[in-house]
Amino acid sequence: QSIAPNFLFDHLPREVDLDSKYNIDSPSEDLGDYYLIRQEIDIINARNIIPGSSIQIAHAQKHPSIIRYLFPDPISFYAWKLYSMQMIIDNGFGNQGAEYFIPKLKEEIAIICQSLIEEKYYSGDINRHDALEYIQRQSFLTHSEAEENMVNSELNIFSSTQAFVGMMEINYLLNQYKIDTSEKFEILHFHNTLLENGIIPFHLLKQLN
Repeated sequence: QSIAPNFLFDHLPREVDLDSKYNIDSPSEDLGDYYLIRQEIDIINARNIIPGSSIQIAHAQKHPSIIRYLFPDPISFYAWKLYSMQMIIDNGFGNQGAEYFIPKLKEEIAIICQSLIEEKYYSGDINRHDALEYIQRQSFLTHSEAEENMVNSELNIFSSTQAFVGMMEINYLLNQYKIDTSEKFEILHFHNTLLENGIIPFHLLKQLN
């Protein structure tokens, strides 16, 4: 289950079909409107359901190794979520308008800022208040958004650092695959390679290609 109010998502046993639940909180009385715009909801959907985590976990369920499913590599897990969000927008979802590009950029900036502050926060060089203030200011977040990011980071240690490293790794693999295949490049084959082997570390993925 996610701590975020935007969605509910369970990591189900392999024998159970994946059932994605998408729950948008109703607005509070003082706001009078939803605090998420449609583009933000689409990005949440892309990152956490389709083609994000839901697709990745569904593929992992099919792999013969139950270990790969029960103990997914966190860097690969976070990487696919960010990559899938980036991929559909960069390839024309929303007609590449600024209304999608800006929320996507905001997500990426938040990951970078959170990863920069995590090491200092965990080592005690900076307190929680200052860490919260930094990511809120540098990532252009509301207080509630920054608080949600902090809580997620506290529950999943170095999650933003892992996401940042994963994003760099998956982009490296994509660029290398394009170089290796040249005019025979097929994005579907690249995605199958990432997904069909379970949620495994990138150094193992590199050995498969």
